[in-house]
Amino acid sequence: AKKTVNIDHHISNAKGCGDHNYIFPEASSTSELVYELVEEEMLDADIAAALYIGIVHDTGVFRYSCTAPKTLMAAAKLIGTGSRDWWRRPFLRKPMCRTRLWAGRC
Repeated sequence: AKKTVNIDHHISNAKGCGDHNYIFPEASSTSELVYELVEEEMLDADIAAALYIGIVHDTGVFRYSCTAPKTLMAAAKLIGTGSRDWWRRPFLRKPMCRTRLWAGRC
């Protein structure tokens, strides 16, 4: 590529490595930063799902200290974009072996 864009939230990347750097270590996730950059009318259910899953996983399902009020507001807006069902699936499904492992039977 003739130009590179570096979007990150890791402090170890504070100097950046792209021609354009969008680095905010105080952000919860790179997905939150991308959400801030995407114009609202460009968000569809697929983009919203990908960004939501990225935020959820980087925040430990909103348990880590990097979770801020703006993180939760972004997540709420992403949930409101499209289907009301997609955002639950990754967390409600548990493979049977994992369930048995937690029960000590795998």
